[in-house]
Amino acid sequence: MTRFLRNIPIWGWFLLILLNVYVLYNPSGLSVFHLWAAPNEVALPVKLLVTAFALLGFGLYVYGAWRALGPIGLGIVTLIIVLCIWAADFYGLMDARDASVWSWLMQPLLAIVLTLGFQWPKLWKAATGRVEVEDPDTPAA
Repeated sequence: MTRFLRNIPIWGWFLLILLNVYVLYNPSGLSVFHLWAAPNEVALPVKLLVTAFALLGFGLYVYGAWRALGPIGLGIVTLIIVLCIWAADFYGLMDARDASVWSWLMQPLLAIVLTLGFQWPKLWKAATGRVEVEDPDTPAA
């Protein structure tokens, strides 16, 4: 199983993470958020099961990104994305004041941040040839 997961390209991880984010919330009304917002349409066990799977996947991606990049790295990646959005708005490629754009744009942006964080060790190794090894059971010298 780990060999299979290691061979998934970065765009494959992006699609998996994007799917998970869209399952949690999307403006079309077919999401876990809307499942809970419309009471009595779906049985409670089904709601809990779908929510548990969606949050489990999302939690794994967030934890992996947090462990790989840390707060400073996540801040830098977020800053770069914000600057790209600012430049796109400045040059008229998008209207940052349009709420309908943001309702669909936030999920891919979050998926980009999580994909970069989740795949950071692979990107770091490809860029530098070095592997980061962290063993929390071994005390620092």
